[in-house]
Amino acid sequence: MTRFVIKFLHIPVEVIKNDTIADVVNSIWYRYDKDRSGKLNRRETLKFLNEFLAEQGRPPTTIA
Repeated sequence: MTRFVIKFLHIPVEVIKNDTIADVVNSIWYRYDKDRSGKLNRRETLKFLNEFLAEQGRPPTTIA
């Protein structure tokens, strides 16, 4: 999960040296990975995206 966030957010690996950052990332992932598969399925991803967009004051995404 941490590798995904580093790649997705373009965070240099050197920044992720503190275990507390990894702990925070893992707790966020755990919040959305409801089936504990280690991956976000379509429904879990949509929930994550819509909550993120709402925090940014943007409308929810639609399923095409």
